[in-house]
Amino acid sequence: MLKKKESELNCFRLTQEYINRRASLQVKKYLHTLLPWCDNHLPVLQSERPDFIINAIGCSYAVEHFLIDFCNDGVNNNQSKSQIENRKVSDLFGKYHDSKIGTIKDSDLEPATADIEEELNRLANISSSFDYDRFIDSFFRVFDNHHKRIDEYRLNKEFESENIKIGFLIELHCDTCLMHASWNNTVVSFRGGHKAFPMTRDIIEKFKSAEKMDYIVLSQFNEGVFVEASDVRVFDPHNIDDSLEKQRIRVYDRVFYPNVNKHIKLNLTTSSTDDTHNE
Repeated sequence: MLKKKESELNCFRLTQEYINRRASLQVKKYLHTLLPWCDNHLPVLQSERPDFIINAIGCSYAVEHFLIDFCNDGVNNNQSKSQIENRKVSDLFGKYHDSKIGTIKDSDLEPATADIEEELNRLANISSSFDYDRFIDSFFRVFDNHHKRIDEYRLNKEFESENIKIGFLIELHCDTCLMHASWNNTVVSFRGGHKAFPMTRDIIEKFKSAEKMDYIVLSQFNEGVFVEASDVRVFDPHNIDDSLEKQRIRVYDRVFYPNVNKHIKLNLTTSSTDDTHNE
């Protein structure tokens, strides 16, 4: 598992990469007007409150990173279910991976397959326990805790300019397969290639109320996967409507998931390839 600072920097770099390589030209142009730090040539300082500082000519940019839980149990200390299951998968890798041969021993293939398959299926079905109200409550609580510290961020001595722009980098890991959203009393279902978590009126109104912010970045990753961002959206709290229009973002009322059980069948081998099947 990545350490906290390493994980934060990874999110930052993957967000930059998505904007520069995968965003459409029109969206990229808009994002670069809000986020000159998208330019990989600008030096990035890791700090505390804020997590990152980018000093550009005539302006310094503060980036405070935090993670929003997609699903938490809401009962047992609001723990993130995805983080719990990801840790278990990582522990299983450590348990069965033989560093001497660089793979799994033949004698461990059967128990390793059963254990890892069980954990992957738990991870794949986390969305079945998604509760929109609990998600929003958690989102707002974390957002507000960081927002109230904005004045502290400005006191950081590593800013090279008096012109300081402050923003959030919000990391969201979620499963968008089979998700549904309600919009104007109509249920909309998303299948296949739709990757963006639907923005809802609650989230947009919260962003709009953050008057001390200069920008908000929502960087989305697939559940359990941290190799590339699946979607990045940027919001100007002072002109949310423009942000929605430029990025063609539709605003929904709520998000929910049908109670559908997804099943992964895993076939591990000692060769350099392994096969995973979804059913």
